[in-house]
Amino acid sequence: MSVSVEEALQLIYEHAEVVSQELIPIELALGRIVATDITATHNLPPFDNSAMDGYAVVCSDANKK
Repeated sequence: MSVSVEEALQLIYEHAEVVSQELIPIELALGRIVATDITATHNLPPFDNSAMDGYAVVCSDANKK
């Protein structure tokens, strides 16, 4: 059963529960959802590095597992 993006969002809004926030150590955060936006204070790496951007796909490998 496939649904449109709008229908999926509506289902999420109808069934998602709002939970309280708590401050925990980063070591205990695995599997949790962050409550606020986190913005990087600087770029890493601090320079353009296009050699590491993107990815490649070999067409003959498509649909192989």
